[in-house]
Amino acid sequence: MRARGLRAAAPPALAVGVAVGALAMGACRAGPDYRRPTVAVPATYAGSGVGDGHLDPTWWRLFGDETLNGLEERALAGNPGLQAALARVAEARAVGAEAAAGRYPSVVFAPSLTRSRNPLNPVTPTSTALVLPVDLSFELDVWGRVRRSVEASQAEALAAADNHAVVLLSLTANVATTYFGARSLDSQADVLTRSVDSFRKQLALTRVKHDAGLVGETDVRQAEAQLDATVAQRSEVLRQRTDSEHAIAILTGQPPSAVTLPARPLGDRPPLVPPGLPSSLLRRRPDVVAGEQALVAASASIGVAKASLFPTFSLTGSAGLATASLTGPLGWANRSWSVGGGLLAPIFEGGKLRAQVEQARGAYDEALGNYRTAILQALADVENGLNDVGHLEETGVAYQQAATAARENLRLTQLQYDQGLIDYLSVLDAQRTWLGDELLAAQTLGQRYVSTVLLVKALGGGWTPEDGARVLDGARGRGPE
Repeated sequence: MRARGLRAAAPPALAVGVAVGALAMGACRAGPDYRRPTVAVPATYAGSGVGDGHLDPTWWRLFGDETLNGLEERALAGNPGLQAALARVAEARAVGAEAAAGRYPSVVFAPSLTRSRNPLNPVTPTSTALVLPVDLSFELDVWGRVRRSVEASQAEALAAADNHAVVLLSLTANVATTYFGARSLDSQADVLTRSVDSFRKQLALTRVKHDAGLVGETDVRQAEAQLDATVAQRSEVLRQRTDSEHAIAILTGQPPSAVTLPARPLGDRPPLVPPGLPSSLLRRRPDVVAGEQALVAASASIGVAKASLFPTFSLTGSAGLATASLTGPLGWANRSWSVGGGLLAPIFEGGKLRAQVEQARGAYDEALGNYRTAILQALADVENGLNDVGHLEETGVAYQQAATAARENLRLTQLQYDQGLIDYLSVLDAQRTWLGDELLAAQTLGQRYVSTVLLVKALGGGWTPEDGARVLDGARGRGPE
């Protein structure tokens, strides 16, 4: 009895020994450990001498516009593109959870019932077999293939979350730029409406002078042409303004006719935005962070491909009850079990496995190039944004001064015309100059608001001092080297 017991225990003891030895070898991982590539980043931006700053993540509140705040909230709640991006995050996390399940054994309950007849067995030609086993299978992660797969899938899940942040930032920026575009059109419509009123009065006065024989027919026709052209220009601005409302409705997830914004010209100037430092840009701009997570995943995929070059060790086991009769007993005496181990080693694959390793390395090099490109593009976007904000401020001041001078010139020209010192063409020229400068001033103010929004977008949206000081852990990449 003792000898039989020792023989019965030998197979599981052997399997456990194999498992322990394999797990001891499992400390190694095939492929490279990820290290963030060294990227040269300037200490400050060329377009600004301002140091690091703070901007709330709900950055649009910086403009102090309650209408804009409401539109942004509706967009965050109802934009279908943002919802799709959020669904992709959930999908990527589920893929990561699926990969992580490979670190644990697979246990299944697989009952079976077989009824058969064999006429070659005259003693018991008909037989029944009822088996109630619990089967276990487990791949020993000797070379780190499963761990590298988990590492890659986790990085892809983080990249999906960062891509969701990219969509969110683009959405909120698009809402703000479209909104300020609409308000810029309100400013232009206000200029054109005042011009139409002024030109109507001028036309009425010219007709009175014509009826009195003081001016010719050409003065009346020129005044009519100027008025009609300005009315047409205002109609075009109002058309564009309605299209902006439709665009905002779509961004907020509503039908085009659902959004109606009251006309409100822009204020004096947009707020100032603290640009922060280039080094912190790499930690808060979501497309750069997503690019690095793609790099992490590509690095881990090299390990997965390399692990495929080595043997795969697996454990299998089964335990349960078995009986040859549906009415038979199912007790301890009917127990059944089996345990074993297996090895699968590639011998000849025609170079397929090594080609997969090279493919993974090529994918890593591609991700590395994309990551460095994203950094350079991010720096360029910020520099362009700072450049636009600075120069548009100078341009806006110049156009405002030009409009003021043109308004005074129109007043003096009108006086000279009323006194008969100059012809009506001089008045028309002064009117066109004044109207053009007023419109350019209004358009430039709108561009200043839009460029401020684009600067915030280039900086990665809102941030806090903690964002700039946070050292990212290994899952999201190490700090700049």
